[in-house]
Amino acid sequence: MAKLLNFLKFQGSIENLTFITTKNGTFVRRKTSLNRDELMNSPKFEASRKTMTEFKNFTQSTKLLKQGIKTAIDKIRDSGAHNRLMSIMNSIKETDDIHPRKWKTVATGISQEESKELLKNFEFNAYAPLHTILLKEYILDAEEGILKINALIAQKELKATKDATKAGLRLYWSKVDFESFENHTESSEEVMIPLNKTPIDVNLKVATPPAGTGTNVFTLALVFYQEVNAKLYLVNNREYKSLKIIGVE
Repeated sequence: MAKLLNFLKFQGSIENLTFITTKNGTFVRRKTSLNRDELMNSPKFEASRKTMTEFKNFTQSTKLLKQGIKTAIDKIRDSGAHNRLMSIMNSIKETDDIHPRKWKTVATGISQEESKELLKNFEFNAYAPLHTILLKEYILDAEEGILKINALIAQKELKATKDATKAGLRLYWSKVDFESFENHTESSEEVMIPLNKTPIDVNLKVATPPAGTGTNVFTLALVFYQEVNAKLYLVNNREYKSLKIIGVE
């Protein structure tokens, strides 16, 4: 795709040229005579159709994984999170050692331990990796759906804004079936932690394990709140809210 470099600004089409303006500049596409019927049925485009099938698989898998924690993602993610996650899903698909090239799937690739490691530790907000605002070790019991932080001193071991008065922690447990494209997600209650010097044992428990079968994915959310007139307001600062995949089983 060509990029328009001069001072002219266009958006729309002129004859067989289409102008598209994005945050990265104005781009020009030439219209093609290729139609959908030819693309989907002609033998000469068989390789293209296989590539499209693979692309559809890992893009749908990306959407599926996010499905159960969409509310948290919308509140915490940075603008590049979806593309980074989609890139990881593509890498997971490539670990499929059963299907031939152009027929590989995330469902087969995720069974590999190396694929689980690719997904584990994914940060939905690159501006606030979990370890930069939670300075205390946590323990995840994947079988029971429990996360513990022992003797957390919030004022010292949570990095918060000056205006924040409480932290909120929540554990999500998703069971994702990339074969049938089903996602069942349950979560713990959000535990509110006063930002003071008193040690507190944090215990996040998903009371009801998610139904279904598939890959177990555990995600931890950490945000901060400011209390004003007995009401809590989310601190909407991208450097002080985190959402991280902490376990893939």
